[in-house]
Amino acid sequence: MSIRTKKILIIVFILLGILSSKSFAIENNEEKVMGETFFSIDDYYKYNEELHNEKFLEKIYYRNDVNTMSLKDYIIQESLACPEAIDISAYQIPVDDVEEILVPVLYYDELFYINGFSYDYLSSTNEVMNIYFSYTLTTDEIQNAWNVINNEVKKYENGIKSEWNELEKVLYTNNFLCQTCEYATDTTIVTTHTLYGALVSKEPVCDGYSHAFRYLLNQVGIEATIATSTSMNHAWNLVNIDDEYYHIDVTWNDTLYNGVRGVGITAYEFFLASDDSFKNERKSAHTDWVADVKATSTKYDGTQDWRNQTNYLIYKDNYWYFINKLSDYSFELNKLDLRKSNIEKTLVNTNTIEDYMCFAPGLTTDGENLYYSTFYKIFKMDYNGENISEFFTLLDSSKCIYSVEIINNVFYYDTFNIESDGSISGTTRKTNICDEYKVEEPLVYTTISTREIDEKNVMIFSNPQKISDLLVASNFPVIDQNYIIEVYIEDKVKLNTDQIGSKNIIKIFDNESNLVAEYTTILKGDVNGDGYVKMYDAFQILRDIILGRDMVELERLIRDYNDDGILRMYDAFSFLRYSLFN
Repeated sequence: MSIRTKKILIIVFILLGILSSKSFAIENNEEKVMGETFFSIDDYYKYNEELHNEKFLEKIYYRNDVNTMSLKDYIIQESLACPEAIDISAYQIPVDDVEEILVPVLYYDELFYINGFSYDYLSSTNEVMNIYFSYTLTTDEIQNAWNVINNEVKKYENGIKSEWNELEKVLYTNNFLCQTCEYATDTTIVTTHTLYGALVSKEPVCDGYSHAFRYLLNQVGIEATIATSTSMNHAWNLVNIDDEYYHIDVTWNDTLYNGVRGVGITAYEFFLASDDSFKNERKSAHTDWVADVKATSTKYDGTQDWRNQTNYLIYKDNYWYFINKLSDYSFELNKLDLRKSNIEKTLVNTNTIEDYMCFAPGLTTDGENLYYSTFYKIFKMDYNGENISEFFTLLDSSKCIYSVEIINNVFYYDTFNIESDGSISGTTRKTNICDEYKVEEPLVYTTISTREIDEKNVMIFSNPQKISDLLVASNFPVIDQNYIIEVYIEDKVKLNTDQIGSKNIIKIFDNESNLVAEYTTILKGDVNGDGYVKMYDAFQILRDIILGRDMVELERLIRDYNDDGILRMYDAFSFLRYSLFN
């Protein structure tokens, strides 16, 4: 039964007086009628074909002369507090247009906390008065979710290079979601269908991936939309690159479940496809979809070898690198230029290997070198495909290596079981940490200067720094890996103030309370360690320089304004000027 037929029946029931819908009188004796309780997000696909049309597209941003805020923005604004009812009477929505205007609300990326609604309308005017949402989260949970989402967006944006074009940003977005998400094991949880499922719980289903993909791309100015197929019970995206649309199915690109969020593999088979290619060219066809746009460009169609990889394309110096398996004992290292009018592949090097290669070689990087996997071994080489050395050997012959990945300076590899008949079973895939991998620094800092002084790791700040500004993922990537960061003053008492000072100690612990790293903080000019550079500090530095007082290296570093290794009057007067004008 169609939505229209159902609504007509309800109106007939109301007129016959046999439907128990809620109705009541208002001051002018007009009757307010409770509309049909609408379907939930789980039912969205069933009605999608009826809703996707030009009329719907116009009314997503429904507005009128009385209220200049779009209906979409107004509902997002008002729903954050989870009110029982939201008054939308100013928009004068005819009840006959409810489906086209209000049902798509369920599919706004930002309204991840809504699952179904009802409405009421005036019988005299047939205009909708209020909308009543069914909420899946509380107000506090919504706010906490937005905090997490905003942090994820910052982490996502920090990974984007300034020189990338739209295509590179889209590919990176595919990688970002494949790396940080695992397909939900419990698909009955409502939030798995939403932005929340992908960016907060990190366990989405297909439409959760699709919402996150669209939302992230919108943050960097790239337009994307969502396609749905009732027959497939599936959703994916179409993305606008250089004014042409292409299909991308991130869910199917996130190829294999391993139960470890943040460590995974990806593929590019369902990436940059035309309508025709998505129906006919890929290994698994997409059928019967409904979308707001068509993908007519065939620019990126085809089954090029890089699409068959099961590990991330790796970016370095304007190229994206990948390994193509030639035989069980040989491969070629290639690089792609995604800025050409058509994707251009260049052969870097061909190598013969010392170990049988599994389905496809795993590939990862530490920024300076590449690491690839074979059946039992991991090898290291440079970006020219040269200087190959054996890095790690798996001694357990009942398993084989399937993929490798370095995240936040932790080296992971995945294994499959080898069955008695020689077949490989992925049902018990396991993620391991490669203890052979050692790095000089356990953390990678992007915005903080660090150095080693007197065998101590030191963070150096030139301006006062709030703890809340310091403890972000761009400075401490391990924050995203369930590490605990604590700040102390010199006598080992936890710091309660919000200002980092000289000689504060930052400690990073893993989730088993093991100390991962420890840093002493230095704020240039902050002699007394209160987190500020004041007149007292400047005159203290002046006195120390005049008297030629002996100081340890950390003390000298605090006073050395221009960091030239020499203390002189210039440093003292520079700090004096700084304290006067800041």
